[in-house]
Amino acid sequence: MLQELIRIGVTLSLDDFGTDYSSLLRLQTLPVDELKIDRAFVSRLLGDAAAVGIVQAVVDLAHALGMPAIAEGVETEDEWRVLRSLGCDGAQGWYIGGPMSAEQATEWIRSRATAAEPLKIG
Repeated sequence: MLQELIRIGVTLSLDDFGTDYSSLLRLQTLPVDELKIDRAFVSRLLGDAAAVGIVQAVVDLAHALGMPAIAEGVETEDEWRVLRSLGCDGAQGWYIGGPMSAEQATEWIRSRATAAEPLKIG
């Protein structure tokens, strides 16, 4: 089923990497396109050197495997700045934007497509 999704162009993410059932073994057995860093790590970035080290390691691992690292639950500009400094490729969360209808999301993307700053979505 996953191979068929890939064939039709669906991008697959390994969600909540580093927690619960996600593991390094999953990276070898599932055809994923990106790693998503769990909010549990993102929320501890400011003032916690261990959390910074874990996020940096996950970002480096994702890049070593040729895929982007996307942070979940980014709620503040400070979190986003730290994540970008660690090489994180994208983010999702309240800092980026709240829940939107399809129309709102389309307009949100269009309004940022010409902005000087790269899109911060994941």
